[in-house]
Amino acid sequence: MQKTNNLTIVFFYTYVVHYVIGVLKKLVEINDNINITLIYYDKKNIERTQYIVEEFNRIKIIKRSKLNKKSLLELLLNQKPHIIYISGWVDDEYIYALKKYKKIYKNKTVSVVGIDDQWFGTIRQRLGVFYYKVFYKSIFDYMWIAGKPQFSYAQHFGYSSKNIIYNLYSADDSIFTYSGNFKKRFLFVGRFVKEKGIFTLLNAYKSLDKNIRNSWPLYLIGDGPLYEEILKFKDENVVILPFLQLTELKNEIDKGGVFCLPSNFEPWGVVVHEMSLSGYPLILSDKVGAATEFLIDGYNGYMFNFNSVTSLLSCMQKIVNLSNEEIEIFSKRSVYLGKRINTELSSKSLLSVLEKNTNN
Repeated sequence: MQKTNNLTIVFFYTYVVHYVIGVLKKLVEINDNINITLIYYDKKNIERTQYIVEEFNRIKIIKRSKLNKKSLLELLLNQKPHIIYISGWVDDEYIYALKKYKKIYKNKTVSVVGIDDQWFGTIRQRLGVFYYKVFYKSIFDYMWIAGKPQFSYAQHFGYSSKNIIYNLYSADDSIFTYSGNFKKRFLFVGRFVKEKGIFTLLNAYKSLDKNIRNSWPLYLIGDGPLYEEILKFKDENVVILPFLQLTELKNEIDKGGVFCLPSNFEPWGVVVHEMSLSGYPLILSDKVGAATEFLIDGYNGYMFNFNSVTSLLSCMQKIVNLSNEEIEIFSKRSVYLGKRINTELSSKSLLSVLEKNTNN
């Protein structure tokens, strides 16, 4: 554990998922004088997450519904945080509190905003960039991005490389580890929403030979508005499990398999990192941002053209044709690539803004 001067960090989040908590836990683990306050949206949203946020030592957790813009500002004034992080700029009251606070303590706090979107140059994005530069750029000192696919977007927002930090997301590497088990099955974990491309996966799977499907079932873990439609595809080889809390999810993942993420739109996808650390060979669409870190085509899995049943089917057939020894090699390679990012790197990336700010 590292000794530091007392540090206070306030996190303004919308919806919190388990990997966010993993990074916060690492922050207090490696720095014995850091105190964290987390404000998060506590109203359940089936399209976002059903994760139950738990209390942890030295992490003060406050429900967003308990605070208004004045009490958010009072919280900042009372705590005088060294770092304020906001997970985007959709909450006007978060922005209000930050603006007011920085007028009072302009040079005594560092403000950081996170993004995981990718730059496509659409009219909407160009207008959004213009709006951001006018109304928000002056209040955020740094932009924290998920990875390489987000760098260009951060630059368009007006941030130079020295004001862009990486590793916004990390799987909780203390939880997601390689069990060494392997079970012949394809596995999807995620929200049952259109952008996840679940029907591309279901149609590709149904196109496999019946004998293959009997040996390689398809497991879908999650929930969402497409649940009833997905049920229509269910047969003896398609298993649907509900959203699982972290311990249950870990137990299921430890059984092994091949992970499939057929998203039509996936700016990053921390679940890819979790599955990589868990030793899963990967089948990912070319729209999955996290593939830039955790998938090398033909090395630990395969990449297919998004929304293409034929392309995905080809990748699934390649997997089932691998020997047990080849699958084990793919699994170990996934673990190797999964170690490119961890919760400590994510934590240290955030803390680096204090050093950067001192040197500016």
